[in-house]
Amino acid sequence: MKAESGTFLPIPTGEIPPPVLDGSPEPAESETPMPRVLLQSVGSARAAQRVVLQAALFAALAALELALFLHISPQEPLVVYQELPRAVLVEVRQ
Repeated sequence: MKAESGTFLPIPTGEIPPPVLDGSPEPAESETPMPRVLLQSVGSARAAQRVVLQAALFAALAALELALFLHISPQEPLVVYQELPRAVLVEVRQ
């Protein structure tokens, strides 16, 4: 491969649009506006951290429920058989 100077034409810096700057709704005096791309990156990272935190919380709750389930000892079923005279009701049809 050979690099050619005509492949990538130079772009004058005046044609490059400046980044879109976003600030908070109530900007502080010391706050400088940040490019939207950086804000999106920071927001994505925070969202990923929240998802990991919620997944960890869900896993901890599931482990707690499993521990409680295993802690409960299985009970033997209580079955009482008693010999009683049973009256069988039969309806006679005529």
